Amino acid sequence: MKTKTEVDCFVIYTDSESWAGSVHADQALNDYRQKMGIPAKLVSVALSGDRFSIANPNDAGQMDVIGFDTATPNVISDFIKS
Repeated sequence: MKTKTEVDCFVIYTDSESWAGSVHADQALNDYRQKMGIPAKLVSVALSGDRFSIANPNDAGQMDVIGFDTATPNVISDFIKS
């Protein structure tokens, strides 16, 4: 937001430590959407398999992915395009 960069989708690759920063990813995305006027999406890719949810399950513009294999880039791409 500081540089007014227009972004269609943010992709987070995480170890599921969802509160490492000063603001949760869901709130940061909502702030970005409001201030920039862009319906940006969020994909959170957890590289460790434990209970987590960074993406807001009530927001169709956010998606959690657990694990990573050869299909993951296409799944993310399809979500971004939808």
